Amino acid sequence: GQLGQLMTDNNDKVPPTKVEALGEKIVTAISASEFSTLVLTRSGQQQRGAVNSVYGWGHGNAIPVKVSFPLSGGQITHVTQIASAKYHNIALTSAGDVYSWGIRRDALGIREKQQQSPQNRQSMILAKPQLLSSLLTHNGGGRCVAVAAADSHSAVVTSDGRLYTWG
Repeated sequence: GQLGQLMTDNNDKVPPTKVEALGEKIVTAISASEFSTLVLTRSGQQQRGAVNSVYGWGHGNAIPVKVSFPLSGGQITHVTQIASAKYHNIALTSAGDVYSWGIRRDALGIREKQQQSPQNRQSMILAKPQLLSSLLTHNGGGRCVAVAAADSHSAVVTSDGRLYTWG
């Protein structure tokens, strides 16, 4: 699934093969992990005014699926950087906001208001990207300029050089 190819035999070794399902989209960034892959694409021939889109696949899905981001102030969310991890993904926008989606509460950086039982602490699934509001400037965070993700944790750097981690 994470290769973006429909496999027709049991061979788990595949030579480099174009991901045809992306068509003629212009890929500008990629992030791959154990179970999934993300790509950032740009529409249009010119950088100015182009709209970036994120496509992901893996975890049993071999065909790239467009990731839908919520509108930000009535505007299209312009993703500039992506990071894929074993169970979750994060994206950075041109406004410096960070979104996460996937599974496992701790890796997502989303805090629930309700107290969870110990067996439910890890059981959270976010199918759509959610804004990490704790990183917003008015909540003590800052404008993020870089994101990274690993198996069960993530990190961001702000424009003033502060490092935030969670997971």
